[in-house]
Amino acid sequence: MSKKIIGIMIAILGSLIFFSDAENAWIISAILLGAGSGIFFWKE
Repeated sequence: MSKKIIGIMIAILGSLIFFSDAENAWIISAILLGAGSGIFFWKE
């Protein structure tokens, strides 16, 4: 898998977690979205 696909998958997972009912889900969502976008824009 390329880094772009992995980054998109992590960002999608973070956006799905954002809408969960857990109390602190926004923290994990922010971390995953940041990591996913960082991997997506990483220069090869």
